[in-house]
Amino acid sequence: MKSTLLSPQPVPIVQANVKQGVVIGLLAAAIIYGLSQMGFARDFTSSTGQKIVAELVFVSGDNVTLKRPDGKTVGVPMNRFSDEDQKYILEWKKNNKGKVPEHLKNKKPRMDMRVSTGKTLKDDDKISGYIDEHKQKIHIKVSLENQDTVYPIVDAKLTILVIGRSPESGNDAIVYKKQFTKIELPLSEKKSYNGSPFELWYDDRGAMYGHKYRGYIVFLEDPNGKILSEVTIPGSAEKYLEAAKKLKEGDVFDKRYIKKDSVRLDKSVRGVKR
Repeated sequence: MKSTLLSPQPVPIVQANVKQGVVIGLLAAAIIYGLSQMGFARDFTSSTGQKIVAELVFVSGDNVTLKRPDGKTVGVPMNRFSDEDQKYILEWKKNNKGKVPEHLKNKKPRMDMRVSTGKTLKDDDKISGYIDEHKQKIHIKVSLENQDTVYPIVDAKLTILVIGRSPESGNDAIVYKKQFTKIELPLSEKKSYNGSPFELWYDDRGAMYGHKYRGYIVFLEDPNGKILSEVTIPGSAEKYLEAAKKLKEGDVFDKRYIKKDSVRLDKSVRGVKR
C-alpha cells in the first residue's frame, strides 16, 4: 500500500529528541544569561579552571558564600577562585558592605555565646556602725563561636548591659554599665571580648544607697538591628530586648525595661566607680 499525504507519517524519534534537547539547552542558556544580566548569577571559575553558575550572596573575611541554581548555599574560600573572580568578589564586597542577603534576613546563625562576670564581693569596714558598704568588682567576658556553615557574621555589634537593683526598692533598676564593640565572625570561627572592668559600691542596711549587681543583658545584632544571639540574666529579660536596646548607661528603668524619670538617679550613679 502506497502512502499518501493523508496517511499517518512516522515521527523520527531521534530527531525529535535532538530538537527537544536543543530547545532545552537554549532555554537554560537564556535563563542563565538573563539572571547574569540582572546581577543575580554569573559564571565563577576556580583556580583549577572548573566553572559553576551561582549568585554571590555574602563575603566575610576570606569566606565567600554562593547560592546555586537549586537554591542551596555553599561556602568557598577566597583563594579557591580565579584571580579575575577574586577581583570581582572584592569589588562586590566593597559595594555591598553591611547588607544582609535576602535568603538570610529571616534566619539566625547558629551561635554559641557564653558570658562570665568575674564578679567579686568585698565588705568594707563599718563606719560608726551605720554605713555597711559593700564593693563589687565586675569584669564581663564574652566568648563567641559562629557554628553556622553559611551565615558569616559581618559588621555586627556586641552590646553588654550590666544591670543592678536598688537595695531599698526592688522595683528600681539601673544600667550600671553599657559597653559595645564591633564583631566580625567568619564561618566556624571563635572570638572573645573582654569588657572594661569596673567597681561599684552599695549599702543595703544603713544609708541604703547605690544598686546591687542583678545581672546582665548581652546581645549581638546585625547592621539592620536584628538580634542574632542573646544571653540574659535574669532569663525574663530576653522578652524585653527591644526596650533594653534603647537604654543608656545610668538610666533607671521599670520592670519592662522602659526608662523612667527618677530623683534617685544621681544618687545611684555615685555608687558606680569606673
